[in-house]
Amino acid sequence: MEINNSPEQTLLKIERLKILNSNPEQQAKRLEQLKIYTSSPEHKEHLRKLQVRRSFKVEIFDTENNETTVYSSVRVAAKEIGCAPQTIHNAIKTLEEKGVPGLIKKRYTVKIIAND
Repeated sequence: MEINNSPEQTLLKIERLKILNSNPEQQAKRLEQLKIYTSSPEHKEHLRKLQVRRSFKVEIFDTENNETTVYSSVRVAAKEIGCAPQTIHNAIKTLEEKGVPGLIKKRYTVKIIAND
């Protein structure tokens, strides 16, 4: 089903939204509905499934201690070794493009582990 809105219809919709958004009672009502929706167990489960689908495990090798640790996500690994998640993403990208593991903080190497 294709919806073709003319510029006039689009402007009318925008004006209606402006009126709704300017009403504090309507804003409070929508905010309350949003809180109820986002706090539902179904919604939380849905978000968990999305996160698991998008995340991947990473293996961090500490070259100073010769220890390997597997983390459930890039974010968790970054927090543990004290760097930004983007730093780990950059190291993974370098590994994929050049085939050479780069050192993070002159100490750690990163490897992706496929999810089961």
